Amino acid sequence: MELTELCRGIGLAEEAEAMLCLLEKSDKDYDVLRTLYQRDREGFYRKIYQRDEPEKLLLYYYSRFACDAYEAYREREIGDGIYFDTFRDIAIWCGEYFRRTGKYGLGSYVRDWFWRGFEIKLLRLGRLEFEEMEAEEEIQGESLRIGKGEPVISIHIPEGEPLREQACRESIEEAYRRYGRERRYFCHSWLLFPGLKEILPEDSNILRFQKLFDIVKMDFREREAEQRIFGAVFSRPADYPEETSLQRQAKRYLLSGRSLGNGWGIF
Repeated sequence: MELTELCRGIGLAEEAEAMLCLLEKSDKDYDVLRTLYQRDREGFYRKIYQRDEPEKLLLYYYSRFACDAYEAYREREIGDGIYFDTFRDIAIWCGEYFRRTGKYGLGSYVRDWFWRGFEIKLLRLGRLEFEEMEAEEEIQGESLRIGKGEPVISIHIPEGEPLREQACRESIEEAYRRYGRERRYFCHSWLLFPGLKEILPEDSNILRFQKLFDIVKMDFREREAEQRIFGAVFSRPADYPEETSLQRQAKRYLLSGRSLGNGWGIF
C-alpha cells in the first residue's frame, strides 16, 4: 500500500497528505523506528518526543505502519473497504487535532490506540468498531456477567457520523458474521452513561443506542463526556461554553453538583 493511496482511502486532508509525502522523501530512519515500535513501544515514543513536532511525526509513522499492515489484511481476506474504514481513525483524530491546534498531527492522547488496527485486533464494520480482547475487569449486572479475563468483543463508537440505531444494528450483525455469537459483546463509553437521559431529548440517537444494551454499571474514572461535549476539560464547570443545547444542558447538570461518567453495557 502506497502512502498516497492510504491517505486518499481514509479521507485524510490534502494538506496533511502533502506533508506526509514530503516527510517520506526525507526519512532515513523508517526501518529502525518501525522495528523499535514493534519491539519497544515506549522506546519508540521516547525517540519521537525527543524530536521537533512529534505530533506530526506520529501521524507520519502511524500512516506508514498502516500501509505496512495492508498485506496482513489481504492474507486474512479482509477487503479494502474494511481496511480503509478501520484506519479512517487516523484521519478522524488528525482532524480533531487540527481543530484544536490549527496543525496536522496526532495528539499524544491517542498514541496508544492504533496498534489495535496494525495487529488486526480491531476492525470497523459499518458504523461501529469491534475489538477482540479479554475483559480487563469483571462486568456484573443483575442477570448478566462478564468475568475478568473472559474473551469478549469490545464495541467502540468512532466519531463522524450520526449514531443511527439501524446502522448500529447492521454493524453488529456484520460483526456476528465475522466473530460469531459465542463471545459477549460489550461497550464502555460515555455514550452509555445513564445520566444522559436528563440531558438529551427522548428521540436522541444516543438514547436509542443505549437501549441496545443492558447497562450494568457506571464509573467516573475519566472525563470523556466533558471532552466530547465541550471540546476540552475545564477545572470549573462554570467556565464551560453554552454554544449548543447539549452544552447548555450538560453544563446545568454539572453545576447541580453531579458528574458525567461512563456506562458499561452488554449487548
